[in-house]
Amino acid sequence: MALSLPAKLLALSLLIWVLSLTCEGAIPKCCVATSKAMSPSLLRRMERIEVQSSAGVCNINALIVHVKGKKYCVHVAARNILNRVLKRRRGKRRRKLLRGHLKRARRQATGCRSYATCPRAEASPTPVFALHLDPR
Repeated sequence: MALSLPAKLLALSLLIWVLSLTCEGAIPKCCVATSKAMSPSLLRRMERIEVQSSAGVCNINALIVHVKGKKYCVHVAARNILNRVLKRRRGKRRRKLLRGHLKRARRQATGCRSYATCPRAEASPTPVFALHLDPR
């Protein structure tokens, strides 16, 4: 039951390929050091935050701040500030969306297709929407 040379080479290359696949494990990217200070420009461009815990494979607790594809390691004490910045930004987005919806409702009520060509009314006798406040 002797194998030919091409069969042996094929078996050897298959064995090497399988071993190389099992040796390539996912190496976690952990923060080695953290910074307590963060520039205002980074705060403005911040997209999201991840928490790195020392209970896992990483050695230190840190916050990973994502800014346009790059990761910055920040001290855990800055968590409240970063969450506050993200929460404010979410509120601004909601207000912008609401403003867009209100403009659209006004255009539909007046029958105009675009905001630029719509004639401005000085005083509208009937409001487009009514805001009811509770007098409590």
